[in-house]
Amino acid sequence: MSVKNASGNKFRTAMFAISGITLVWLVISKSLVAYLAQTAPETARALQSDNPTVLLDLADKKIKERVRRLNENPVKFSDGFSTDKVLDKKIRRWLEKVLRKEPLNAQALRILGQLADMEADKDRAEQLMLAAVRLSKRETIAVYWLAQRSYEKKEYARAVDYVDILLRAHPKLRKHIIPLLVKIAETKKGQVRLEKHLATNPRWRARFFQLLKAGERDVRLPLRLFLSLKNTKTPPTTSELRYYLIPLIARKEYDLAYYTWLQFLSIKQLESAGMLFNGSFESDADGLPFNWEISNKSDVLIKLTSLPDEGAERALSIRFGYGRVKPEITKQITVLSPGQYHLTGLFKGRFKGKRGLQWIISCASGRHLGKKLAEGPMFIGMEKKWKQFDIAFQVPAENCPAQYVSLSLDARTASEQLVSGHVWYDRLSLSRTSNTF
Repeated sequence: MSVKNASGNKFRTAMFAISGITLVWLVISKSLVAYLAQTAPETARALQSDNPTVLLDLADKKIKERVRRLNENPVKFSDGFSTDKVLDKKIRRWLEKVLRKEPLNAQALRILGQLADMEADKDRAEQLMLAAVRLSKRETIAVYWLAQRSYEKKEYARAVDYVDILLRAHPKLRKHIIPLLVKIAETKKGQVRLEKHLATNPRWRARFFQLLKAGERDVRLPLRLFLSLKNTKTPPTTSELRYYLIPLIARKEYDLAYYTWLQFLSIKQLESAGMLFNGSFESDADGLPFNWEISNKSDVLIKLTSLPDEGAERALSIRFGYGRVKPEITKQITVLSPGQYHLTGLFKGRFKGKRGLQWIISCASGRHLGKKLAEGPMFIGMEKKWKQFDIAFQVPAENCPAQYVSLSLDARTASEQLVSGHVWYDRLSLSRTSNTF
C-alpha cells in the first residue's frame, strides 16, 4: 500500500470518528436539553439559550409561579398589574425569540395572553387567547379564559361552545368547569343557549345534571332544563332525573319532587298513577322516587315479573333462600294529605320463619319521622290462593308531609332473620276513606 493511500485512509478514519463523536454529542445534548427543559429549565437555557422548547417551558414555569402568588395574595394584586416588571420583560423576550422561529406557536401566544390579563389589558389578552385557540384547542388555559370572558361579556353562545370544548377534551376537570356552565344557565339568555346545546346530548350532559342537582340558588333550574328537553329526540334519562329528585327528597321538597316526577310519566302511567304508583307491578322499578325501591340482597331475590299460569299479568315476587335476611324488602314514598286511608292488596305463597312479612305505613319526615301509622297482618305459613289484606290508617294533620309504604320482615333478633320461602303480592291500592278526622 502506498504512503498516499495510507494517509487517505487515516484521514477518512479520523473524519468518521469526528463525525461520530459530533453526532453522539448532538444526540446527547439535544436529549439532555429536552429532559432539562422539563425538569430544570434554567439549566437548559444555560445550555441552549435559543431553544424554543426550553424558553417556552421556562416562561410557563414563571407564569405559573405568578398565578400561584396572585391566588395566594389577591389583595396585593387587586389592581391586576404585575409588581415584577423585570420578569415581565424577560418572559416577553423569551417568547419573542420563540415566535421569531415559530410564529404559529400557540403556547407562546397563550402565555403572552396571560401576561396581558395580569396587566388588566383584557382586550389584548382576548386577542392573544383567541389566536392561541385558533392554532390549538389543546391550550386549555386559553379556552377556559375565553369561556369566562364570553360569560362576562354576556356572549353566552360562545361561552357554552368553549365550555363544550373543555368538557369534551378534559372530562376530569368537570368539577371546575361546570360551575361556570351553571352560572350561564342561571341567566335567561344563557339558559336558552344551554337548552339548545343539551338537546344535542353532549357526552358530558349526565355529569352536568349530576353536579347541577338540587340545591343551587335556583332550585327549579334543573326542572326548567328537563322540561325543555322533554319533547326532543333526547329527553331526560332516568339517571338524569334521579340526580335531581333524590336531593329534592333529601331536602324535603316533596311537592316539587312529585310534580317533577309526574311530568315525565307516560300517558299510560299517568292514567294508573293513583295515590300509590305501580300497585299492580306492571311497570319496572326504575330507581326513581314514587316507584318501588328494590335492591336485591344476599339470600333474597326480589322481582317484578309475570305470574306463573296467569298470562302476562305481573306481580311482586320475593324468593327467600336459606339464610339471614335484612328486614326491609321494598318500599315506596307517597305524598298523602292528612286524612284517613285504606291500603289493600293480594298475597299468596309459602313463608317459613319465626316472624312474618307485613306491610307498614310510616311518616317519611317531619316531627313524626319513622312513626308507624299502621301495620298490616303478619304473613307466616302457606296461602295457595290469592288472599286479600286491608289496612286502615290515618295521616296526621301536621308534620307528616310524606310517607313510606313498605314491606318488611318483622324480625326483632338476628335469629328471626333466618327465613325461607316464595311469596307473591299484587294489586295494591290506596284509597281515601274520609276527608275529615
